[in-house]
Amino acid sequence: MFDTIGLASFIWIITGIALIVLEFAIPGVITIFFGFGALLTGILSVFLDIPVNSQILIFLGSSLVSLIFFRKYLKSIFSGYKKDNPDTTRNISEHVGKKAVARSNISPDKRGTVLYNGTVWEAESVEDIEKGETVQIIGLDSIVLKIVKID
Repeated sequence: MFDTIGLASFIWIITGIALIVLEFAIPGVITIFFGFGALLTGILSVFLDIPVNSQILIFLGSSLVSLIFFRKYLKSIFSGYKKDNPDTTRNISEHVGKKAVARSNISPDKRGTVLYNGTVWEAESVEDIEKGETVQIIGLDSIVLKIVKID
């Protein structure tokens, strides 16, 4: 087996796979780029007769270039929504001040539901709201609307 692909190529490919798998255990979106660099180096060395010094340079170069250019993009894909993310104010402000209709009775100690933009949302209020009343959205906590009666 090693005669056909070479020991160095085999080691690069196994190391690349191990680093990519390790990314799932270690958060931070960093080891995956070194895994891609090792895989690229292994695949290139299968087809080209590359000296070990050049293999190391290919590994470091491809790993660092991919890390610099693609980490932010991949991290945004895999990190998801965070409650303390400062960008959430944009999401909240698009709902605040809008009107909805209560689909159930809502009180300070009991959440209910409202119809807003054609979708049923869970809602809570500091005052009693009857089913069918029009309400105004004053805030958002995760996916729960904070509402008040419209006088």
